[in-house]
Amino acid sequence: MNPCIDPPPLEMPLAQAPLDFVICQVRFPTMFKIGKDEYVVNFQEALGTVYPLVETQVIQAFQFLAVGGETPSAQQPATKTYRFHSPDHPWSLTLAPDFMSLQTRQGGYSSRTDFLARLRQALEALETHIKPSHCTRLGIRYLDRIKGEDALAKVGTFFRPELLGLRDEQVLGRKVRQFLSQAVLDVPEGTLAVRWGVLPANQTIDPVMIQPESQESWILDLDAYREGIEPFQADQLAIAAKGLAERVYTFFRWSVMPPFDAQFRG
Repeated sequence: MNPCIDPPPLEMPLAQAPLDFVICQVRFPTMFKIGKDEYVVNFQEALGTVYPLVETQVIQAFQFLAVGGETPSAQQPATKTYRFHSPDHPWSLTLAPDFMSLQTRQGGYSSRTDFLARLRQALEALETHIKPSHCTRLGIRYLDRIKGEDALAKVGTFFRPELLGLRDEQVLGRKVRQFLSQAVLDVPEGTLAVRWGVLPANQTIDPVMIQPESQESWILDLDAYREGIEPFQADQLAIAAKGLAERVYTFFRWSVMPPFDAQFRG
């Protein structure tokens, strides 16, 4: 298998998959009207049966300028974001002046088909009620995280040797406290950024997405995206998102070995 160009393999459900979170974000030119409740109400109503819980956040930004050794600040316009939650909170949809994102963590994700259906619904609501003119970036990101002494002891059997590095070295491996690698790959759908390795306890490389854990963990972080300005068309973006998600899955299946499936199939 060449995970950068080959079609995706059949989806293999894993009842105990170590999936930490999945997120899709679509970015568009800033629309200041999104900060006004009256422009968001129809969007909310279109998705209210799926994401009925709402919270808002106002962020006040400052610009700092160095002048004569001093650093005066200039207050920038405040931005308001809306976060819509499913009743039991495993799913959330965020709407900001320049992006919309759909996210779920472990326990909410059941299949790629379900995720893409939810995404299409959100994209259609955005196109109908918010009406962004263009999309500037579309990305899907999956993070798998392995933790617990038993599972971590088997990491050397879970992944291809190309991903193990010093972590699997017989002498040095036991001394590795942190080991992270990154590769950025060209794929037909755009770009695939891959990060993998050991995260120490209580540390993170992405405080927004990757929450610190009280114990060491192994991560496989797959982020597929495409950039460039294009007309905002919900149907075309949903098709593109499907391609990105399939590219992520193709690389994931290439990465793991049979003991991984045996461990997490349930």
